Amino acid sequence: MGAPISTLREHATTDRIIPQLKTRSTVAPGTTSVRFMTYNVQFGFNWRETLAVIRDYQPEILCLQEVVPERFYEADATCVDRMRDDLGMGPGDLNFLWGKGRRRIGNLTLASWGTVTPESVLRCWPTQPYGMVSRVALDDTELVVSNLHLTPMLGWPPLMFLPSELLRRRELNHFNHWAAGKPQFDHIVAGDLNTFDGAPAFSAIKASWQNARDLADQKMPATRPTYGLRFAIDHILTRWNVRIHNYNVIIGGGSDHRAVTATLEFAHG
Repeated sequence: MGAPISTLREHATTDRIIPQLKTRSTVAPGTTSVRFMTYNVQFGFNWRETLAVIRDYQPEILCLQEVVPERFYEADATCVDRMRDDLGMGPGDLNFLWGKGRRRIGNLTLASWGTVTPESVLRCWPTQPYGMVSRVALDDTELVVSNLHLTPMLGWPPLMFLPSELLRRRELNHFNHWAAGKPQFDHIVAGDLNTFDGAPAFSAIKASWQNARDLADQKMPATRPTYGLRFAIDHILTRWNVRIHNYNVIIGGGSDHRAVTATLEFAHG
């Protein structure tokens, strides 16, 4: 069970919360194998069904998008302290990237063990921040985890796809430029990119990153099948040195997105 919200310490900015740390020593010598999940939880609608998907998979690193801190909706809507307690996870990094009316909406990166340290908030003007970067330390392995939520559709899809896609392409070009100055190894990029393989924005990132979906053993379903849109817009990408196993898209849950999972294997000294 994660530490209660009363034990959390505040980061320098009031919009960031960093829980106390938990540790565990169960990593095999020579490699670190991580069960990874990314999931847009749609503001916590139908949280019980969404929670069941996450609990069943038991991720060791979890990236969530569309997290809200207050209960804007029905009685069981997402709230950060309840989420951590329900998930039984430990350290995490929360950043409120954008707003919708009076709502603050953000991304949350959690680990079931190790440490999580905030590094950067990613923004490409004039759009709102599109992602956050955290360092996750798992025993002998330190990972960089970029949790992204790119510009959503700015209107009806057939008409507004291209204007929205141009903004997403700018964001991914910005991200590639930022990442180029960082170490090339042990970096995970995940989240709701709102773009799909073959679209202009996705081409801006695919050349530099390994797409976990490409390594699936069989054809996988869409990650956002609602509104007649059957595309994979939720992604897990890594640098080329990372070995990827067991990629999957989980059917079910209470969100309008589906959870995407993979086992990621990292070598260390």
